[in-house]
Amino acid sequence: MFKQEKILSRNKDVFAHEVLMRNSNSTDWNTMKEDDLDTLVTKQLLYIFDEYMKYRFKEQATKRFFINIERRQLFNIEFIKRIATLVNTMRSHGICIVFEITERGHVQPNDVLMLKLLKNEYGFSFAADDVIPDDNRQHEFSANIYDFIKLDHLERWIADVNTTKDWMYSIIETTSTQFIAEKIETHKELSFAMALPFDFFQGYFLVNDISRFFYKIKNIRLNDWMSIEK
Repeated sequence: MFKQEKILSRNKDVFAHEVLMRNSNSTDWNTMKEDDLDTLVTKQLLYIFDEYMKYRFKEQATKRFFINIERRQLFNIEFIKRIATLVNTMRSHGICIVFEITERGHVQPNDVLMLKLLKNEYGFSFAADDVIPDDNRQHEFSANIYDFIKLDHLERWIADVNTTKDWMYSIIETTSTQFIAEKIETHKELSFAMALPFDFFQGYFLVNDISRFFYKIKNIRLNDWMSIEK
């Protein structure tokens, strides 16, 4: 039912895994019932705990996992309390859960207060999923409620690389947020991401053995990347 996708650091170390549904592309998330969404998140947490307990004695066993959560689920206080109990149990075993708040759902100005309350009350970690240029969550990004921001559709960010760089640094300088480049599928996208202040990298391209290429571009500078791509 589930699969795991690696999230790598600049040194190619496995920083975390994202837990995904195997048939997620055929799922209509917007119409899925609340109970079904809540059950899915619970199943993911139990799957993670089970997988970790199986392999916890292996060297470099993953202890950090990202899972998706819909914005509307965060307003269900009974659901939040249930998963908080699970998350606290997992935390006692050294497992860190990061909830990726998807791009779906209507963003309200008061959501910032709600997300801050959940972080303070339950110690939740949040990531902003599938962030695109002109994203309607900009006020949340500057409020320091996201531990991670995941940039999607890299080809759109590449189109205005200097604006992308300036925006990323504006977030880095005023918050504790770290950036993840996701859905990396080409050499161009990886080299672009390495030239900017991304902390971590994720995507189909990274499934393969790219050690030589990763080493080659590890310290690439933005000006170098722009001259190469021209």
